[in-house]
Amino acid sequence: MIPNHILIIGSPNSGKLRTTNIITKNKQIDINNDSHSGIIVKTDITTKYYSLKLNILIDEFPECRNFNLTEDQKLIELNKWIDEFQLDEFAELREVLDGLFFTVDMKDSINYITRILSNVERLRNILSDKLEWGGFIAIVGTSKTEEADEDIVGEIEDVVISYGFEFINLNLEGKNEYKETVGKDRIIELIESHEWSNMDLIETSEEKYTQNKQEKLNTMTDPLIKEKSMELDEIFSKLAIARDNINNIPSDKRDDFANKIINEIIDYI
Repeated sequence: MIPNHILIIGSPNSGKLRTTNIITKNKQIDINNDSHSGIIVKTDITTKYYSLKLNILIDEFPECRNFNLTEDQKLIELNKWIDEFQLDEFAELREVLDGLFFTVDMKDSINYITRILSNVERLRNILSDKLEWGGFIAIVGTSKTEEADEDIVGEIEDVVISYGFEFINLNLEGKNEYKETVGKDRIIELIESHEWSNMDLIETSEEKYTQNKQEKLNTMTDPLIKEKSMELDEIFSKLAIARDNINNIPSDKRDDFANKIINEIIDYI
């Protein structure tokens, strides 16, 4: 089966591997402590409707995570990454991508995250250029050491939505007060509900349903058919006997005899 591809990108310690673990259900990942760029995690996704193979491509900026960069320096590195991503040599990669998770640390400043989003918008434009891209983009917010302040998270979500992206707070799970799936569970829901480029539909219930339905109908109708067959045999037998006997009955009594047989058959039915 041809695999599908998604990209998870973000700065160091912004939740790329944590997002990957949610999708793969904590599959073992071989990592290089110097850089998480270039990691490819292969996994399978199976729902009751389809199964598929998925390659998760992980990249980060800067490529070397041992540098302690300022926000401005990280933005410069992100711009370099995007400049490279839009080169012709990466055209094939862009064409096969089904989705993109961009991870951000919710402890970063709102100003920095806003500038990050303008670059993600640039990524969206690159992916949508010259083709009708049907992929998804979601911004995943994380905080590694402690939970981010609710007001700050609210500000981040507002600015993400203003750019037309979905915001997923990885510190949450389950459903919110509006019965919407959030956090870790939303990552899974997004993956499972996406219209993937390559997937094998599981033999649905359409065939199984038809088969089961026929079996149930047979179970219900077989006794009726057998019973009806027995009824017809009895009726034909009565008619045969009546035909043989009618010749032995006087002419003036034959109408009464015929009516009696007809009434018996009607009562039998």
